[in-house]
Amino acid sequence: TNVAVLHNITFTPVPAHNAGDAPFSVSATSDRGLTVTITSSTPTICTVSGSTVTLVGSAAYCILIANAPGSGNIPAATASVTFAVRGPQTITFPTVADRVIGSGSFVPPASASSSFAVAISSLTPTVCSVDPPTATLFGLSYSNRVNLLALGACTLAADQSGDILFLSAPRVTRTFAITVAPPVAPRRISTYPSPSSTRSASRRVTRETPSCLAWARSGGSRSPAE
Repeated sequence: TNVAVLHNITFTPVPAHNAGDAPFSVSATSDRGLTVTITSSTPTICTVSGSTVTLVGSAAYCILIANAPGSGNIPAATASVTFAVRGPQTITFPTVADRVIGSGSFVPPASASSSFAVAISSLTPTVCSVDPPTATLFGLSYSNRVNLLALGACTLAADQSGDILFLSAPRVTRTFAITVAPPVAPRRISTYPSPSSTRSASRRVTRETPSCLAWARSGGSRSPAE
């Protein structure tokens, strides 16, 4: 009677790789000396030819399967290995408009293609500052609130550090000016009489003129009001 024996495959661990890395070899061996075949169960991320792995995707996990057939009383065996293929990410950080000192704090918009939070910091801390992040159960939370401290050029940096599936994003910087408000031109006040006051004065002269003429004809012997 044949007695089944154990059969194991040793698959050498594969470290994380970056998208665009050159093809590389992996190793899997049978402890019974049988032939091992390696395939990919994630062909959109990685492919295998023999023992050579080629990366074709990114920001995902590559899963390789090693199979060895059974022989006689040796059963078939299977093993797998999983590793991350890190992909690039970019930051979108629009231009920041100039600000007037004393106009209050603001939060500039910034986003990453990975959808991860972007951290904004100040490279000119004497001119402007950014509120520090706060610790939460899920990591750091960034308010990215910018405070205007002094006149001058404020330079902000936007960063995203990445994770197991995303590489760090290239830093993006933005510079804007902190200025004073322009002076307000004084209002010009007209010194010319208004049309209504001119008409009133004209009416007064018209009413008073006859009595003045009568007084003059009387030789000044009676008052103009008589």
